[in-house]
Amino acid sequence: MKNLPIITPIAVVWTFLMVTGFQCGSAESTSAKLYMQREEWDAAETALLKEVENNPANGEAWHNLGQVRLRKGEKAIDAKNYAQVKTDFENMAYSFAKSSAATPEYDEQIRTEKLFAWQKSLNAGVELFNQSVKAPEDQRTALRAQAVQMYDVAIALIPDSLLPYKNASIALQAEKLIDRAVPYLQKARKISPDPDVLNTLIAIHMELGDDLKARSDTAGASRNYSLALQELTEARALSPEDPDIINAMIDLYLNLDRASEAVPLMEEGLKKDPKNRDYQYNLGVLLMRSGKLHEALPHFDAALEVDPVYVFALQNAGSANFQIADQMKRASQSDDPKAKNNDKAYLEYFKKAVGYFKKLTELKPADPDAWEILGSAYANSGMLKEAEAAITKADELRKK
Repeated sequence: MKNLPIITPIAVVWTFLMVTGFQCGSAESTSAKLYMQREEWDAAETALLKEVENNPANGEAWHNLGQVRLRKGEKAIDAKNYAQVKTDFENMAYSFAKSSAATPEYDEQIRTEKLFAWQKSLNAGVELFNQSVKAPEDQRTALRAQAVQMYDVAIALIPDSLLPYKNASIALQAEKLIDRAVPYLQKARKISPDPDVLNTLIAIHMELGDDLKARSDTAGASRNYSLALQELTEARALSPEDPDIINAMIDLYLNLDRASEAVPLMEEGLKKDPKNRDYQYNLGVLLMRSGKLHEALPHFDAALEVDPVYVFALQNAGSANFQIADQMKRASQSDDPKAKNNDKAYLEYFKKAVGYFKKLTELKPADPDAWEILGSAYANSGMLKEAEAAITKADELRKK
């Protein structure tokens, strides 16, 4: 099983405020307060419901009803009756809203009480998820579903709290329910520019994009790559010097067939770090894909200067020289006098390609493809004996 995080619960610091005395009021209110002191929560709830039905503007009764439902929800958590927790805390929030509408007298206390319910719900979710990490496989799904349910209760109580959204996404990702995790992360992003949330969203969109691309769903892949690019753009605003972000953006531009938009990123990176092998190589690839073969060559050479055994740079440097030579050769055979080139300068580029491909075979001596492209470069350079030997080597390797 993939290693999953153990989430730390947050401290619950609030102590429930008991009713300490009686004031003049209806029989229902008086009875309810007595029941509350005895912790007879169901009886207290019944009495208070009668009171608010008869006196719907009684802010104190509504507040007491909210307290009773808070205590019932707390007891439901202790009993692991999570469906009941949701009902009790929803009813609690409704009662507190009614109390606030009737009078602001209890608003400060209500904020503390709702925070306590939020903490209890959040910690219940944390406990359930942590149990799932250590639980037998056949129990994990149910535990994580209950954890998400508790996180949802916490979100309903304090919608602008970041932790429940993050924790819910962790539980859903653990179940590989990536599509369901994304909305939680997106809401979290609106609350706070949290780097963890941002990085997770980027990773999810790229993973979904790769998966859809592998299944030939081009539209779906592009949609997710575009979403990842949006998140990366925001990430770069927070960390403009981060090379991982720049490289990820370049990959996405390539996947979206928007290579030209990546060129400024690489040029900017190279101004700050001209010895950066990856920047040099990636810019060479971008220029090559844009048809700017001559401009690409210095960047492949710069990457190889930093890392002489960089296989991908060798492959692309050889390929760029080969393509230039091929274009020049075609022009030399053209009937157009303006395009015609009779000095066979293209041979020099074929020979340069030979140099890169020969180095490639030294690094990958068992790769028949490397020997085959070397043979092709030899043949086009007029080195027929060497070409034959390279092609023979490729054939021998394929027979093994």
